[in-house]
Amino acid sequence: MQRFLLAIGLALALVAMGCSHYDGPPLDEVTGTVTKDGKPLAGATLEFYPTVGGAPSYGKSNQAGEFKLRYSTGEFGAVAGTHRVSVIGGKTSGEAAVKNVDADGNEFMANPDAAPKRGQKPRQGIEVEVNAGEPTHLEIAL
Repeated sequence: MQRFLLAIGLALALVAMGCSHYDGPPLDEVTGTVTKDGKPLAGATLEFYPTVGGAPSYGKSNQAGEFKLRYSTGEFGAVAGTHRVSVIGGKTSGEAAVKNVDADGNEFMANPDAAPKRGQKPRQGIEVEVNAGEPTHLEIAL
């Protein structure tokens, strides 16, 4: 019985080690702040789409408008290079309701509670550069 339990424990340990290994492209840390009219934009979803290779990265802003990106696999970061950015939802202090805003500050109708659809391209975006091999901090002003 002890051998059986040892074998099960060993198998579970090997599976856990195999599942925790990230085997995607190199990722770089991306943090930032998003503001609208100079005020922090809280609760906004940020979508970063690389213009060449790699999958998108996503983040959600906190009350101070700060965000940290996660790659589509759940790992923190984004691939290096140029990205098109879309900002969806969020509100500044004093706003009565959540508004959906594209990167140019134009409002549009959408469900603010809906998660971004996988593969959805931004209607209009701004471009930012994610540094290779070092953390990137961005200030996005709408």
